Amino acid sequence: MEQGNDETIRGSAESNDPAAQDDSFEMRWFVTRDDWIAANIEIMSSGRIWIEHFRSARRDRITKVGVGLAGLTLIATMIAGIGFGWTHVTSMAVLLTGGIATGVGMIVAAKLNEGDPKTNHARSVHATDYSAFIGPTSARCTSTCVIFERDEAVYQLPWRKVLLWTSPNYIMFGTTDSAYFVFPVKIFGEPDIQKRHMDQILRWIEKARVPESEKVKQWLRDRSTPCPKCRYQLANLQGDKCPECGHVLTVDELNARATRWA
Repeated sequence: MEQGNDETIRGSAESNDPAAQDDSFEMRWFVTRDDWIAANIEIMSSGRIWIEHFRSARRDRITKVGVGLAGLTLIATMIAGIGFGWTHVTSMAVLLTGGIATGVGMIVAAKLNEGDPKTNHARSVHATDYSAFIGPTSARCTSTCVIFERDEAVYQLPWRKVLLWTSPNYIMFGTTDSAYFVFPVKIFGEPDIQKRHMDQILRWIEKARVPESEKVKQWLRDRSTPCPKCRYQLANLQGDKCPECGHVLTVDELNARATRWA
């Protein structure tokens, strides 16, 4: 058994499950609040993540400034209209100046309210309640999904939906909605073990994100099989639909049929 400190990692060859895939593996570890804080800070220290954040923030600022300028123009125009009803030119100028100052003030206030994103993130990381995310945790990684267990709850995430965030000491699993699990890389024990399993996870994720039509096309590239619905002989299909009956094919369906007729 490969072991790192109090955590363990076990390959499918050591599993008692006869249905286990040869390249699947299991991990068991204990997550603490300090793990979550450290992982969040380390991962968000990545320059790439902040580059994307600042690009998004810049787009938001441009929108806000545009709104502020529109407000500025509206205010100045309204005040100018009132001012032209006056006979005193000085009073009109004062009102116009006030309108411009008000608009600029709106833009500056919007900018100041944003605050420093890194500081805000660090503050929120320490203020977050992690009670539902700490304790003994296990994960089983297979060719199709990762299955987490924590506090008698089971979470199954297909690889096509999984997002990974990494740092020198931590790896975080999540989806576009939220981060769900974090574990220390020391669980792997040795760098080569870490590389082997992480490379496998990345291959699964990459494979899962290939469009189904492309998977069907690749599956039929060097073989021929009848359509499950109309028996039309499929070969070198350039898509995922039977040209005879229009049935939408899947790799799982083709594999099941091939196994049944093997």
